[in-house]
Amino acid sequence: MKAVYITEHGGVDVLTYGELPEPEVGPNDVKIRVRACALNRLDLYTRAGARGTRVRFNGPHILGGDVAGEVAETGSLVTRVAVGDRVVVNPRLTCNQCRFCVAGEEEFCTSAGMLGSTVSGGYAEFVSVPAVNAFPLADSLSFEQAASLPTVFLPCWTILMRKAQLKPWERSEEHTSELQSH
Repeated sequence: MKAVYITEHGGVDVLTYGELPEPEVGPNDVKIRVRACALNRLDLYTRAGARGTRVRFNGPHILGGDVAGEVAETGSLVTRVAVGDRVVVNPRLTCNQCRFCVAGEEEFCTSAGMLGSTVSGGYAEFVSVPAVNAFPLADSLSFEQAASLPTVFLPCWTILMRKAQLKPWERSEEHTSELQSH
């Protein structure tokens, strides 16, 4: 498959365009044909090896966490999505096994990672992710629109829903002072 990858940290000169093997699909994974992948600051930090994003290179590393595309293949245990489904990917990868994940507090996962940073991401024709990270994409959103959402949406959702415990009938202005104290 065609991909943009790095084999060392640095500036834009370390980006390489070339052929890499397609990603493997485990029993709980989906392979997604990437239709759009956004560029965000985590990609820039990871490429540069800045702000705690140094990659331990043991081969090419593909950047890109904000992915939207179509399911191309599913693992043997996957039931939530099917081949051909349009999806957007939650780039935050969690273990789903530690006490925090089991309690529904995935943001505290003891072994969390990020697509494109701790594992290879979407600057490629295909990416493989846990099926729980692939969410159906409404036909009203383009792949490009969907790919612009994940790393912007996730911290905002966590702040409003988990920290401020915003309820459906409340407006966010009611929590402004509470959020500022955190």
